[in-house]
Amino acid sequence: MNREKSVASILAILLGAVLSTACGSSTPTAPGTPTPTPAPTATPATGGNQVTISGFAFSALTVPMGTTVTWKNLDSTAHTATADAASAFQFDTGTINAGATSKGITFSQMGAFAYHCNFHSSMHGTITVQ
Repeated sequence: MNREKSVASILAILLGAVLSTACGSSTPTAPGTPTPTPAPTATPATGGNQVTISGFAFSALTVPMGTTVTWKNLDSTAHTATADAASAFQFDTGTINAGATSKGITFSQMGAFAYHCNFHSSMHGTITVQ
């Protein structure tokens, strides 16, 4: 009988310990070392300050004033990015061969600057500078 009481007592203690752990403990625990949150970095959705040329179309791009923009040609033929005649800011990348990236053009004034491809009259784009 004493042995049965001892086993029952041990089981009661173990059950109490399990229930105490499962239901939470009232004993405060020391806080862990917090994990530092890295500072966010600004990465424009277009992959930087770059216009992508794909499928005979220019991707849209909005940049802050003073930004240098390049054009990446993913098509299998050459293109240009040439400011429209009426544009307040005149620029021309020259020929951008298939798979190549243009020289950088720095936009130092605010506005919307329309441009086109000299080789393909249906290709038009706009750089918006804020």
